[in-house]
Amino acid sequence: MICPECGSYQPDEVKYCGICGEPIAPEARAASFLVESMQENIELPLRRRPLLFVWGALGILLILALLAAMALLLFHVTRDRRSTPRVEVEMEPEVNEYSTADGAVRFNYPLLWDLEERDTDWGELNLLLSLTRDKQVVITSERLDPDLMLGYLDETRDYAVDLIYRDLASSRSVPSDPPPDRQRISEEMLPLNLNGRQAYSYKAELQLGGVKTDFLYYFVISNELLYKLRCSAPADLWEEALPDFMVIIGTFQV
Repeated sequence: MICPECGSYQPDEVKYCGICGEPIAPEARAASFLVESMQENIELPLRRRPLLFVWGALGILLILALLAAMALLLFHVTRDRRSTPRVEVEMEPEVNEYSTADGAVRFNYPLLWDLEERDTDWGELNLLLSLTRDKQVVITSERLDPDLMLGYLDETRDYAVDLIYRDLASSRSVPSDPPPDRQRISEEMLPLNLNGRQAYSYKAELQLGGVKTDFLYYFVISNELLYKLRCSAPADLWEEALPDFMVIIGTFQV
C-alpha cells in the first residue's frame, strides 16, 4: 500500500502510515472522515422531493406551449394581412334623387323605377314614374285659378274632389262599375300636413282593364300651385307596391 499523504510504502495489513500517521486502510479512512465531519459540523444537502421537479417541469412546458400558440396566431394574422388586402365596398344607395332645375321640387324614387319627364309649361310638373305598366306614380302640377285662391282651402279641396272624380270616371273600364260620387269622395278625403304643406289624400278601388286596381291620390298645395300625385297598382300587388309609393310621397318637397 502507498500512503496518499507522504507516498511511502506500507505493509498491506496496516491501517495507518508508519511515517506520517495518515489512515491508509479503507475502514480507517472512513472512520477518520466521520470524525472530521462531526468536528467541522458539516451539513449534508437535503434531498428534493421528485414531485416538486415534476410540477416545475410541467409549468415550464405550459409556458412554452402558450408562447408557441401566441407566435403561431401572430404569424397567421400578419400573413393574412399581407396576402389579402382589405377591400372597401361602397354600398349603392337605395333610391334615386330627383330635383327640378331651380330646386323648387325634389323627391326620391326607387332605383328600379323609370322616370319620364313630359313637356309642360314653365314651373309645372308632368312626371311618370313606373316599375311596370300597372304599377305607376304620376306627378303633375297646375296653377290654381285666382278665384280658387280667394277661398283657398275650402275651394281648393272641392277642386281636388272634382279632379279625383273625373280621373276615376275616365280610368274605369267597366261602365257598370261607376266611381264614387263627389259627396263620398269629399267625406272620405283626409286632410293632412305633408312636409310642412297643406295636403289631402284619398284611396279608391276600380276595375281597370279587367283587373281590380287600387288608386291613392295626394294633393299638395304650395303657393299658387296644386300638385297631384296619383299612385296605382293591382289590388293583389298593393301591399308590395305601397313601400315604394311611400318613398316618393314621404320625400316629396315643394
